[in-house]
Amino acid sequence: MWRTTPLHRREHPGSMDDHAGPELPELPPDPSFDDVQPVDGGTGPLFHRRYRVCIRDTDMSPEDLMALVTRDPNQLAPTEFARFRKVTGEEGGIEVGDEFVVRMPGP
Repeated sequence: MWRTTPLHRREHPGSMDDHAGPELPELPPDPSFDDVQPVDGGTGPLFHRRYRVCIRDTDMSPEDLMALVTRDPNQLAPTEFARFRKVTGEEGGIEVGDEFVVRMPGP
């Protein structure tokens, strides 16, 4: 059975300063950046994507929903849309500093 997920895309002008994200923790002394590609080393436009959902008519509290999301994002996202694989961090749950590879279709 096919399950469809409607996706709506909008483009907004912006800059790295507009979407820089939160301050990162202090780096250890002499970190290696050998496997990191800087923004100016890439080609094409820089994309910043935000995804959101609207949840209606639920008995679940926002706190309960966030507990569910942070326990395992794969149980909520349709696999045709995105798949999350933790590559850094302790097993179970999502904590500050965890890293994920997110596989999703797109350009």
